[in-house]
Formats: sequence, C-alpha cells, structure tokens
Amino acid sequence: MGRPSKADSRDTRQAIIDAALDLFAEQGFAGTSIRQIARSVQVAESALYYHFPEGKQAILAAVKEAVMESRAKLVTFLEARAPELTTTELGQVLRELADRILTAWESPLERRMSRWMLREGPTLMKQIMGFEDMMRGRSAIAKIFADLVERKVIAPFPAPILALHFIGPLVLMRMHLSTEPNRNMDPIRDMVDDHINFFMKAVAA
Repeated sequence: MGRPSKADSRDTRQAIIDAALDLFAEQGFAGTSIRQIARSVQVAESALYYHFPEGKQAILAAVKEAVMESRAKLVTFLEARAPELTTTELGQVLRELADRILTAWESPLERRMSRWMLREGPTLMKQIMGFEDMMRGRSAIAKIFADLVERKVIAPFPAPILALHFIGPLVLMRMHLSTEPNRNMDPIRDMVDDHINFFMKAVAA
C-alpha cells in the first residue's frame, strides 16, 4: 500500500483540527484527550501525532495560525485600499471590510471557534490570541486611521481610539452572533451597517 498523497494528508490534518474543535466546544480543551480526537476522526493515535507531534498544543497552534491568517487578510485588505481613499470612499471600503468580516465569521473554522468561545470565554482568547496578538491587530488598524487623519480624510481623533471604536462594536456583534441558535445573519448585517453609518458620521472631517 502506497504512502498517502499530499491531498489526503492535508484532508486528514484538517479533519483532525475540525474534530478537535468540535470536542473542545463540547468538553473544553482540558477535558478532551488525544484518544477522543483520534477516535472521532477514525485514525490511529500515531497518525494524529504524525500531523501534530506535540498533541493538543500543536493543534492549538494550528488553530491560532489559521485565525491569525484570517485576521491578517482583513487588515491587508484595508491597508491596500487606504492610501488613496477619500472621505466618501472610506465609508464604502469600511462596508466592504465589514462584509468580509461577516463572511469570515461564517466560515467553518469561525463557527467552531464561536462554539468553543461560548464554553471557555476569556480563557480561550488567552490561549488563541494573547494580549500582544490583539494589540498587533489593533495597532495595524490604528496606523491606517493615523494616515487618514494626517491626510484630513477623517477628523483628528487619536488613531488608537478610532481603531478601538471601530473594532469594539464588531467584537460585541460577534459575541451576539455566537449566542444565536439559528445564526440569522440579517439582523447582524443591519447592525453592522448602522455601526458603519454612525462611525462615519462621528469621524467626518
């Protein structure tokens, strides 16, 4: 019997991550064993350790990498659009950014993360995204707002405060979405649109 293809190996690795997240959401990180994860994916424990030599900690690191990559793409999108933005264009770009954020929230990874977050709350945030990671994302967005202030696209508020006021309500909406059994996105989209409208009026130059 030949060695598994790269595609099969990637599929198995992703299946392990997905099963682990489901179990973490049901039982907590500490309450889930490697044996349970392997059994859920129907692979031998040795196969799981082949993909994740450090066991659960390696799975946690892979989840963190995926989450950070998703966040980085959103910041990169805003960075690419920011240099030539006018005040009128900014509102549209922020709406497009918010739409991308909502799409990301609906990904299988983020859905599983939402369920896990409901169970473990701040503990999970510390495990997945430490204080330095959170500040790095906020700082990147603050830098973009600082440039917009300097070019007089928006009013001269402190950039870190602008970043906080933009991001904070979105985080609260994410928490609200996590508690919705049917995950109806329509009210969330309306809330996001209202948030962007309010934010643009508040920062108008």
